[in-house]
Amino acid sequence: MKNIDFKSFIIGVLISAVAFLSIAGSKTGFLRVQKLEVVDGNGNTVIKLGSADGNGTIETFNKHKNQIVNISSTVNGDGVINTFNSNSQQIVKLGSTVDGEGTITTYNINGEGLVQLSSTTSGEGSVTTYNTKGKGVVKLTSTTDGDGYISTSNHQGIEMVQLSSTSGGKGVISTFMIKK
Repeated sequence: MKNIDFKSFIIGVLISAVAFLSIAGSKTGFLRVQKLEVVDGNGNTVIKLGSADGNGTIETFNKHKNQIVNISSTVNGDGVINTFNSNSQQIVKLGSTVDGEGTITTYNINGEGLVQLSSTTSGEGSVTTYNTKGKGVVKLTSTTDGDGYISTSNHQGIEMVQLSSTSGGKGVISTFMIKK
């Protein structure tokens, strides 16, 4: 290997610094790539920036190489954020309904819904809680007239009790029996 004298080394560093500063100082310069990955000291990917179906994506990974966050878009082009536990099991989804309204869903370790904050087809707010079998058991929402509505269901997801109101503004409590 050839030895480089100190003077040549300093000249090389100065020329490189001037070139770098000239490029960095340009207001029209930019970096354009199809995919960018950030890696840790061991070469493991910790962040991926890229695209899928013409939409931008950001993915982050933990030290076990499992995905923990994904920021992307729905098939309709709406934004969505998915978070995962340390074993890459989805735990939260923040996105939109098919009508473009906001929705948040949390999941249990088996991937089944726990709680969903969303909207009805008429744009009213809605909260649903689920049991360990993924069946909706409590729903707080509104009627088509905009009045409050509460529904509870059994472990099979069959509605058993309703609290709502009539179109005339009177309160209603309804209970249901399972037909055998």
